[in-house]
Amino acid sequence: ECAHLLPHRLTTPDFIAKLERDAVHLLRHEATIKRYLQANPDFIALSHFNAHIDNAWFRRDASGRLECGLMDWQRARQMNVSYAIWGCLSGASLDVWEHLDDLLVQFTDELHAHGGPKLDVAELRLHLDLYTAMISLAQLIESPAIVLARMPDVAQRSGPRDPLFDTNEGARTFLSVFSGLLNLWQTMISGRVSTGSWSAWDGR
Repeated sequence: ECAHLLPHRLTTPDFIAKLERDAVHLLRHEATIKRYLQANPDFIALSHFNAHIDNAWFRRDASGRLECGLMDWQRARQMNVSYAIWGCLSGASLDVWEHLDDLLVQFTDELHAHGGPKLDVAELRLHLDLYTAMISLAQLIESPAIVLARMPDVAQRSGPRDPLFDTNEGARTFLSVFSGLLNLWQTMISGRVSTGSWSAWDGR
């Protein structure tokens, strides 16, 4: 009913069918995935899952030096760093995700430079794919219903940049996150969870 609010490639019958197959496959292996994501302590750190730009502050000190930080630390705790990365990037526009490889390299370099372990970028990306898939099936798959509840006339909007979305932050945010989720699923996650690639990590 609202396919015009998403990129066309994310609304095709083929992609929707693949998403359904992947979801069933993931849920069958949920316990294994959770064990894997918690097995390596190098990937666990004190983090906060929501580093969206609206939780950041910026100011200049007396000398003019730019300072920044994060607010909303209520749910800060030890977690897989992929959780924090998803929380940071999930609100980003789709063009930001095109730079994911470079961003993960930057993350691992900075973490190591400040005393953390040197994480393998390929394994970090696997963690991110798997974590995102699981949180998607647990929560984010409900985003369309949430958008509709917050903006009942959403089907009449011209597209995701319709000016009325600027007046409804809840609907705009959930639509943006849902678009990012589907984009990530199509471009990365699906290949990870297909039966053919499962042996790369299953059973660790």
